[in-house]
Amino acid sequence: MPPYRTILSNEEPHIGSPPDSRMNTAAKKRGIPLQGTARQFTREDFENFDLILAMDKANYQDILSLDRTGKYQEKVKLMCDYARYHPEKEVPDPYYGGREGFERVIELLLDSCGSLLEEVKTKFKFFLSANRLIYVRGKNEPIPRDC
Repeated sequence: MPPYRTILSNEEPHIGSPPDSRMNTAAKKRGIPLQGTARQFTREDFENFDLILAMDKANYQDILSLDRTGKYQEKVKLMCDYARYHPEKEVPDPYYGGREGFERVIELLLDSCGSLLEEVKTKFKFFLSANRLIYVRGKNEPIPRDC
């Protein structure tokens, strides 16, 4: 399985930091390696990413505040919008829940990611092969811009 990366943050103390060791432990138990460092979300990210996921409503509003014209609002979603089996509307801050808080967040993220993956596979005709997403297109069909 490829490593997952933490790349965006709107919170000053996390910028430049690797994933929390407790999150690494919770992810590693599920065979998910984490790497990378957090960085500040920028206006350029609207152009560079097709989908922008916010963990909570405060981050969602912070991100949208950078989109002064509303051009990119469709790209920004809450991670929990994709959760199927968890009732939470926001990813809770695991820092206040001890080790169990990180376990709970990983479970919520796995739920949300599973649903998100299904949407991506359906919308863009992707399938999973040897832990890689493959895009299938017809002859003479251009790769969609959203892809």
